[in-house]
Amino acid sequence: MRVQRLLLFLFLFLTSCLPLQHQPSLPSIHRMVYLDWKFSSVEEGRINAALQEWQIKTHGTILFEVHYGADPRLMKSRLHDESVLFIIRAKPWDPKVRELDLRENSTVVGLYNPTEHNIYLVMERVIDAEYLQGVALHEIGHSLGLAHNHRQEKTNMFPYMDKSSRHLEKQDIRDFCQLHHCHFTP
Repeated sequence: MRVQRLLLFLFLFLTSCLPLQHQPSLPSIHRMVYLDWKFSSVEEGRINAALQEWQIKTHGTILFEVHYGADPRLMKSRLHDESVLFIIRAKPWDPKVRELDLRENSTVVGLYNPTEHNIYLVMERVIDAEYLQGVALHEIGHSLGLAHNHRQEKTNMFPYMDKSSRHLEKQDIRDFCQLHHCHFTP
């Protein structure tokens, strides 16, 4: 009997010293996305495809709840809410766009403003629908905390977009997972 108690005590002691094995919990990023009422249905479709690509390639880590036909001027009360993202159809002469054009000494197609949680897309500068989707993917990446990836040109987060960077690449997802501690391996 004494030996059994000693073995039981030893077993309990050793198992309590071992680290618990568990799966890390799935990070949950939920964003309510409001699309400007000025987007056409084709433009909305491409932006929605970009949002879906982020959801699919991150294995559901991100959930976007999309609301169409929003007027950004009426949403000022929610501007500092990080769970809300506004996607605005901007003009080349909009102050935020002009400011970035001058600062970057280039022609900006999309930009993310982290203080207001707004993405501005300048449709007059969009080449085609696939390019719009690539720019939307890139700016959504910024809204999720990703910076430009200057190391690899074949990523969507490279600062300058060409035909090869219009979709999310494994490196984009790896960078996202490093930032948000994903439970899967891209």
